[in-house]
Amino acid sequence: MIGVFQIWGTEWIWVAVVLIALFVGAKKIPEMARSLGKAKAEFEKGQIEGELEIKKKLEDEYGEDAKIIELAKSLDIDTAGKSIDELKEEIKRKLDKKG
Repeated sequence: MIGVFQIWGTEWIWVAVVLIALFVGAKKIPEMARSLGKAKAEFEKGQIEGELEIKKKLEDEYGEDAKIIELAKSLDIDTAGKSIDELKEEIKRKLDKKG
């Protein structure tokens, strides 16, 4: 027999909201939501800054070849231990298959 008290996806959200309201008070919920939003924005900002830093290091280390490495990675090509010429060939093959 299926339980009467089965709770699915969105119901859990409502249960969490009610529990939070009981524990911290209904007036604190908007404040907590703002704090979560700010934390998420800071996390995403840090993530973007980290990606930019990695790209800059690649460009500093490999110069123009960094763009080829980045393109290969964006096409899901494993770049480990491969020369730039090998990567160019794999990129060409992958693009030919897509085209």
